[in-house]
Amino acid sequence: SGKVAPLFQRINLPTNPWKWPVEGADATAYRVAEPTGDTASKVTASTPGTGAATFDAEIIGARTLISRSLDADSALAVLPHTQRKLIQAFVDGEEKAILDGDTDGTHQDTDTQANGATDVRTAWDGLRKKALAQTVATATSATALNLGIVRKAMGKWGANPADLAFIIGVSNLHSLLADTNLLTVDKMGPNAVILNGQIGSVFGVPVIVSEHVREDLNASGINDGITATKTYMLCVNRNEWALGQRTALDVETDDSIYRESYQRVAVAFMREDFQSLASAATNEDTAIAYNVTP
Repeated sequence: SGKVAPLFQRINLPTNPWKWPVEGADATAYRVAEPTGDTASKVTASTPGTGAATFDAEIIGARTLISRSLDADSALAVLPHTQRKLIQAFVDGEEKAILDGDTDGTHQDTDTQANGATDVRTAWDGLRKKALAQTVATATSATALNLGIVRKAMGKWGANPADLAFIIGVSNLHSLLADTNLLTVDKMGPNAVILNGQIGSVFGVPVIVSEHVREDLNASGINDGITATKTYMLCVNRNEWALGQRTALDVETDDSIYRESYQRVAVAFMREDFQSLASAATNEDTAIAYNVTP
């Protein structure tokens, strides 16, 4: 299930499309004057807000052809290997879409736009898309202190570390490993990088490293096909997003369709959607620093 997808709740969609009701503005308590007669004023009324996130499952599929002679003659069991590779393709595609999805007519990244509507990163709006539109922090390198700056930009949505996750790329992992605030025993005790060789969390927030965090962006946090020297860091409130699944991943093999060419085909499909559960588009639940040096 990848590294990023398990951060978010996964729900089974009973219908498609399906609306998830979400809370909006809270009710308000008011001071009430001591009543002195029959016509005392009523307490001021307030109505809690409501909204809904709509899940509309997208079909995601993959197909590969296998030579039946290769399957029979190879020392490696080719069919099980091919099925595993198909499953990994879905894991990778799902993670890319969660990070970099954009449903606008023109995708934010020029190379994805050039791939056309079949690119899985056009299935839904992902974390980078939402963060770029609303919650940007100024940090140009991967350090523990700069991760804290990204989290600070989230305001109240970044208050509880149990609700959060940092997401960084591979190059920035190595930058954090060398951060002196995390490296030595005198700073981090038994959790020091020098002892463990890995970063579990920063300020109580888990650090997730994804190889699909792009490191070929420009200084504005997108791929423009010209400048490809920057990456990004995210901090996300995991409770504000969900994966809605209408059909679980199903892998099938067929020997009849390509019988004339002595091949078999392996196909796989699933239907799902990734949506923000925020009651308002302006909620600061996902923050980004994008002009970051890998």
